[in-house]
Amino acid sequence: MIRITLDPGHTQNYNVYPPKRGFYEGTQMWKLANYLKAELEKYGFIVKTTRPNLADNPSLAQRGQIAAGDDLIISLHSNATANAKDTQTTGTVIFYTLSTPHIKTLADKLGNKIASLMGHHYRGSMTKESTTMKGYDYYGVLRNAIINKCKVGLLIEHGFHTNPKDAAFLTVDNNLKKLAEEEAKIIYEYYEGEINMNYLESNIVLMKGQKSELVKQLQKDLIALGYSLSPYGADGSFGKATEDAVKKWQKANGLVVDGKFGPASKAKMRELLKPKKEPTPSPATDYKKLYEDEKKKREAAEKRLNEVIAGIKKLIG
Repeated sequence: MIRITLDPGHTQNYNVYPPKRGFYEGTQMWKLANYLKAELEKYGFIVKTTRPNLADNPSLAQRGQIAAGDDLIISLHSNATANAKDTQTTGTVIFYTLSTPHIKTLADKLGNKIASLMGHHYRGSMTKESTTMKGYDYYGVLRNAIINKCKVGLLIEHGFHTNPKDAAFLTVDNNLKKLAEEEAKIIYEYYEGEINMNYLESNIVLMKGQKSELVKQLQKDLIALGYSLSPYGADGSFGKATEDAVKKWQKANGLVVDGKFGPASKAKMRELLKPKKEPTPSPATDYKKLYEDEKKKREAAEKRLNEVIAGIKKLIG
């Protein structure tokens, strides 16, 4: 499965939004990370964050270590101008890891969607090299993630919190939720080929709220077994209709009825879907062959008997 680490930049109440006093980059990005985590998990990704609690403040090295071995780390930020009087600069920018140029495709799609949602322009996808460590990323969280064998990394600047319009957008929870939904959708589309295994072989417990190809596979099997998912059919979204069908199927098969499709349900489904072996038909009786075989046995027995009798007569003289 695809494993992702989300890194909400900084910590609680860090980097105030000048146009919106009382709001901070570290706090708003923590909220966004949690919304994004929930959306990604609906698609079947394994997700963790570098700051499970709002007040957490791990070092850049620790953040990279948390992402060790993962497929992707995304560090979530909002930008700021160097000049406090500059409130006009705007736009989203995404930095991607130096060693993974292929990830620019994902960065471009994310950046353009974020810019569209926030109503500004996309400044571009780019890399930035460390000035002191040749060949390494400038941003510590990306650099440390790659050092710890995370495959790729992105650092997303969601607009400029020094810009009144951008700051206002980022202070609204529904806007953060919309960002999370769209970002998760794009990430899923990028990794779709890798994440789509057979649902019976995956370690994901399918449940209400998830949207994925794995859910669609389950839905198709339920329909094939006679369980209605009307009016939605196999749409890949695990809603109430799918949950109800799973519960009916679980009850019919003597399983715990919880509406969740986990290990026990998968084992039962594998058993039900296992191709049944057709009984091997008995061959037709070949009576002629039976007669010939018996005749040969009889002749052999008679020959042995005659040999015995001849031997006895010879002994008697």
